[in-house]
Amino acid sequence: MIPLVLFVACDLFSSTPDVSGILQDADQKLSMGDFPAAESIFEKALVQDPSNHNALTGIAYLSMIKGDYASAEQSLAKAQSSVNPDSEGGQQIVSDLMLRRGIVALRDGAFTKALQYCAQSNLPAGNLFAAEISIIEGEHEDALEYLNKVQSSDSKMRKVVSNYIELLEESADWGPLLAESQASWGLGDYKVAVRTVKSPLLEWMEQEDPKEHDLILLWAGRAAAIGEVDVGNELLSAVLKIRQSQVWRVEATQAILNCASSKSADRKLCLDQFSNMPTAPIDGLNDAKVTAARLVSETDSSIARQLLEGIETNSAAAVWSKLDDIDEAQDISSELFLKILE
Repeated sequence: MIPLVLFVACDLFSSTPDVSGILQDADQKLSMGDFPAAESIFEKALVQDPSNHNALTGIAYLSMIKGDYASAEQSLAKAQSSVNPDSEGGQQIVSDLMLRRGIVALRDGAFTKALQYCAQSNLPAGNLFAAEISIIEGEHEDALEYLNKVQSSDSKMRKVVSNYIELLEESADWGPLLAESQASWGLGDYKVAVRTVKSPLLEWMEQEDPKEHDLILLWAGRAAAIGEVDVGNELLSAVLKIRQSQVWRVEATQAILNCASSKSADRKLCLDQFSNMPTAPIDGLNDAKVTAARLVSETDSSIARQLLEGIETNSAAAVWSKLDDIDEAQDISSELFLKILE
């Protein structure tokens, strides 16, 4: 998924002093999920300072989450034109805005424009997005150039980047194909990623005979999380070599797949599977139950409610709200409850 934190984590308080208090109010409304109020406050700031890049970025974010990508791009372009790149900190602001324009274009499916903006940002995240776009478009040499830029500038991304480079430089067909599936997942096209990964992944397993099948389990879990039951079951059946500490993940993935099944017998079975789960870390088990509850909530609300019992996380509260149980959601997360009431 494209992380929205890359979009909203702008410097809200470094602009014109006379609107800094207004921007702080807008940021507070955003954090509470009161988007109409936040939009109204951002617009108030723009009345006083029409070229304020922070207020324009806030308006752009709100436009993007409403699906109005043209307005989001327009606001960001105006914000960028208001910043002098030669001023102190100006180039960093321009780079951040270019990355945000790239994210909007990605959300809009405008990959050529997204590639242009992300690359021009010259930020590690921008170059990684540019590499992933290049990978899915079959431009592997261009992708390697972007990946090398990331590798030399951001140590936190080196593991991800190294994995992409190894796959792209693999002579067997499964390497670049796995890279393409991973890039699709990284760009938020989850169903395409899962539906295209099976053949190269199984070919990799057959040719390389890995000591452990963690990668297959990872993709089986991803398939389960988005309700791709057939792909998930086929991948999970191929998981034969797994560390003892990861056995619970196999069981949890199977339980999630059963919850996502169209067969009522499978859905009922998932409750027993979670009840008899091998020793598992509580956070991991709760995350699996919440995922299963989200998938089964529309077909069997009773099972979803049983899965959520005793779990007090924001993700659980989100599923309770999906089940129209506002009281339960409020008890778990008052902050989320405010979002529901907007």
